[in-house]
Amino acid sequence: MWLGLALVFGGCGRIGFDAAAKANATDAGSDNPDGVTARCDRAQPFGAPVRLSALSSASAEIGVELTDDQLDGFLWSDRSGADTLYETTRASTTDTFGALDTLPALAGFAPAGFAAPSVGVSPDRDPCPSGDGLSVVFGSLRPGAGDWDLWLATRPTRTSPFAPPVALTSINTANANWGAYLTSSGLGLYYVEGTDLRVAYRANTTTTTFSAPTVLAELNTADAEFEPTVTPDELTILFASSRAGGQGGLDIWQATRASKSDAFSAPTAVSELNTTGDDIPSWISPDLCELYLTQSTMTNGWDLFVARRP
Repeated sequence: MWLGLALVFGGCGRIGFDAAAKANATDAGSDNPDGVTARCDRAQPFGAPVRLSALSSASAEIGVELTDDQLDGFLWSDRSGADTLYETTRASTTDTFGALDTLPALAGFAPAGFAAPSVGVSPDRDPCPSGDGLSVVFGSLRPGAGDWDLWLATRPTRTSPFAPPVALTSINTANANWGAYLTSSGLGLYYVEGTDLRVAYRANTTTTTFSAPTVLAELNTADAEFEPTVTPDELTILFASSRAGGQGGLDIWQATRASKSDAFSAPTAVSELNTTGDDIPSWISPDLCELYLTQSTMTNGWDLFVARRP
């Protein structure tokens, strides 16, 4: 969830964007597989973002996040007239992603005591899977602890439907809790409370109880920080921010650290991807060679892209 999107879909207007910066983007073909050994020169900047046309429609598609094998992707879109979660799959990383499928076990669910809403009554956004695709965390306005809350759903296999989700009451507050990024292991949860980045952990993937969150104070400012995107080793984080030093709107920033017990370094702007519009990361490959992101465009408002290092 991002400030820009809250404005767009909340009826308060859209923050500015620069379609010309994306005018030369071409449609994406296949994706290379992830690996521990980098497939690129990490010292090089990312190339121009390439539009994921197979996942696009005349509506907005936002924030695709992948499983470790890059065969399963999750995103949200308003193509149905409501903010709805979708899943897409492919047989191999040389294929394009297939048609978007809704997640009926997650849509329209309400806890006992509430009338089950139809799709769209309680908007659902920002689905993020664990690396194995068996867990997904997402934000929702369905009845919970307060504002936007985080919910978790699981399934026994990748081909099984998800069980009804449960609210993450150990971390949800009366403030907005959104923009979650579940680590590859499924144990770490980076997310946003209000407009500040936080992280919480759980002991195993069978529990819905997370530890008290840690505020990532070294990354937060008086401006807005959204959409943390983290490598499996949790040593590199990317996020969107409206802080000074970017190109305008929400820009992509990156920070690193030597170990998980260290604080992150001072963030630096990923300037080659930032425009005067909104630029938001959603998934980074473990070798740092591919970054999936959302950018504001003149055509649909929001589109999905992938950028690669040479």
